[in-house]
Amino acid sequence: MRPFVLQRDEYRCRNRINGQVCGRRANQVDHIGDRMDHRPEMLQALCRDCHATKSSQQGNAARWAERTTRPPERHPGLI
Repeated sequence: MRPFVLQRDEYRCRNRINGQVCGRRANQVDHIGDRMDHRPEMLQALCRDCHATKSSQQGNAARWAERTTRPPERHPGLI
């Protein structure tokens, strides 16, 4: 699937930065939306820098979501 997506996107990064396509040489493939959806139309070619930035943003968002949904733990000295 990876070679197909890279060739389809002409080995150019499809990430949008401030409304414009990055366009640098792409060597990675990433999901556009649902990470469990592996259909070709849900995958895009990305350059290394854009993929790292996107992954970092998603990881930080997941960490903050975990902090807001998990109940506070009791202090070990109070148990």
